[in-house]
Amino acid sequence: MDLPIPFCQQTNRVVSHPIPLHPDEIVAYYAMRRFGLTYFPDIANADFVFRTDQEPLFEGKTWQEHRAEGTVCLGTNGGPFDEHPFGDEPRKERETTASLIAKYLGVTEKPELRLILGYILKNDLHAERDDPLMDFAESVRCSFVFPVMAPKQALFMHLCNLESIYCGQQKFQAAADDLRRAKTIRVKASHREYVIITAMTKNEDFTKYVRSKQANTKVSLIIIKNPETDGMFISPRKGYVEQTHIDHIARIVRLAENKHRNRSSALDMFELTKEGSTDETPEWYFVHDNLHNRGVPSAIPLEELTELIAAVLSRNIKSA
Repeated sequence: MDLPIPFCQQTNRVVSHPIPLHPDEIVAYYAMRRFGLTYFPDIANADFVFRTDQEPLFEGKTWQEHRAEGTVCLGTNGGPFDEHPFGDEPRKERETTASLIAKYLGVTEKPELRLILGYILKNDLHAERDDPLMDFAESVRCSFVFPVMAPKQALFMHLCNLESIYCGQQKFQAAADDLRRAKTIRVKASHREYVIITAMTKNEDFTKYVRSKQANTKVSLIIIKNPETDGMFISPRKGYVEQTHIDHIARIVRLAENKHRNRSSALDMFELTKEGSTDETPEWYFVHDNLHNRGVPSAIPLEELTELIAAVLSRNIKSA
């Protein structure tokens, strides 16, 4: 995109269209503040004006004249950051205020921003509701339609929400990198195929990412080993792994741990699926169908653990 606005020009004020403010203008303003200090100096201290607050501001002035005075127009008054038709300017098709700002700043390809920009486009053009960022759009709508705080207070609350979403996307992108390095194993059983993903990662959002629509893995079970602590985590996906298999995995993991530590096992098959930890095998904690280490790392090598679980899933277990 050509840069029609002078590079590194002081910014004293940001003006947007009348209330209610839309999600795309809020994302645009967020992008200016987070990525645009070079292009919009002092943006953090610039005043934000809703057009209804100072209607005479626009009388007889073009967006270029406003910019020369240190004012940036978002989604109003025409210009490079307004996708709406204005005067002789046609609508900028398949653009939003947010995407126009992002292109100007050169951040459209940032992976952690791509989901946000994509959703804002769908929401702006089609009022798309089936999306992980729907809650953000709904909170924006409600805060201006049913105000419980001043508009500027609501605006800065939404900026904080966006920062949280953006940081979450950063973690997701780190998890995506871990997933690319992970090992995927497909286990065929008589009635279905299971997908096991084994990864070395300390990212606490790895499991959440792998099961997300973004990752699109159709994973059945995740095995994680933390490279810093050597702790392991086994997480079957509810609905993708039968409860009988989950219980059997708990049994064989505890038995394998005892074998590696030269301990005999006196627990019966039902006690081996006890929630929490057992005195006999304190290394493994079983809760909400997940198994993980507590304190002492497991003595079972990761490859062997994966093979044991794959062997369980390959069997057609009728009952516990």
